[in-house]
Amino acid sequence: MALSEPLAASWGSREAGALTRDGYLKNAVAYRCVRMVAEAAASIPLKSGHEGVARLIRQPMPEAATAGFVEAVYTELLLTGNAFVEAVRLPGETAAAALAPIRTGRVRPVKDAAGWVETWAVKGQGRERRVGREASGWCPMMQVKPYNPADEAMGLPPLAAARRALDLHNAGADWAKALIDNAAKPSGALVYGGGGRIPADQFDRLKEELALSFFGAGNAGRPMLLEGGLQWQALSLSPAEMDFQETRAMAAREIALALGGPPMLLGILGDNTYANYREANAAFWRMTVLLAQRFAGAPSCWLDEPFGEDIDVRLEPLGEATHAVFEHRAGLPRKPVRLAAPPGFVRGARAGAGYAGYWDLPDPARAATYAMEADFGAGFAERTETALTEAAWPAGAFTLRIAETGTDGRIGEWLSIPAGSPYL
Repeated sequence: MALSEPLAASWGSREAGALTRDGYLKNAVAYRCVRMVAEAAASIPLKSGHEGVARLIRQPMPEAATAGFVEAVYTELLLTGNAFVEAVRLPGETAAAALAPIRTGRVRPVKDAAGWVETWAVKGQGRERRVGREASGWCPMMQVKPYNPADEAMGLPPLAAARRALDLHNAGADWAKALIDNAAKPSGALVYGGGGRIPADQFDRLKEELALSFFGAGNAGRPMLLEGGLQWQALSLSPAEMDFQETRAMAAREIALALGGPPMLLGILGDNTYANYREANAAFWRMTVLLAQRFAGAPSCWLDEPFGEDIDVRLEPLGEATHAVFEHRAGLPRKPVRLAAPPGFVRGARAGAGYAGYWDLPDPARAATYAMEADFGAGFAERTETALTEAAWPAGAFTLRIAETGTDGRIGEWLSIPAGSPYL
């Protein structure tokens, strides 16, 4: 008699390359969640008041636009916990001419005796080059990372926390494929009840017949005729006994939780009602995309040195279309896109088809109301409300600004117009 304990579970590595291979390349839930977060974050434009930096942000590399550049940075950040961007400068120039995202797998920290990162070793073209601080203390390599309590130099990959769920989900797919290849039947044993051992020639003929007639998906459902005291005894647990589908669904939810993607937006079975989908969409933008914009402020202080002045890189204010939450558009004020200020009056027109910035509302027939503020030289003040598209110009005002008000009291985008301007 041989007694043995069940083998310990085998879990995959939390190394960045293994997470990318087992998650992004092999798991549909992880792939979709990473793409959804990265693409949404890249859709929010970056702006800067500095002309050179604005041009650099608009086209970080000669063959890449801002959206593709930011999407690559966030994909690396989600998969590996690190995002590396190298500033490229032309000979004889101090300002950065391009920004190149570097794959984390190509970067290795080189630490000094105290454990601090001294230089970054970057692999490429069969050799390794070093990128370190210049004499001024500035480093051409920028690193963005979430805090990692286990490593001072490298960030913690979000998917590492869901490594076990990732293994469960992938193993469930392997289990299902193995069942299909085996005619969707659990493994078992043929028990010989005739006493003693089955004759060798019958044993060989039985194995050959089973291999040809009953193994594989092509033989699914074929009946098996047992004779000579043979009977079939199942050995492994059935998918129902393992609660197979629910195990995979729970693993998928944990993967989505670690990456910040609401399960309902990823097609994971659950309470997929319209109300839940609507709230999940809003929560995704509030709690994942906007908070994931850690990259937005990182270049601000990093680019001060090469451009020789204080640089401010910020997110463009979220407009109506960027919110991408349809239910929040009901009653949301729209920006007036046409204003005219003939002597003594101001006239406006609502956004509509054919005008720049137009987008349809769920309640397009709703009557509009407007808030109006005047600037007499000390800033905008003296707000008034009107439901008309024409109002008297306040005496002595240099500039007026007008915004549509929503049904819930929210104020839309302001549009300013100076006195006497015929059209804006």
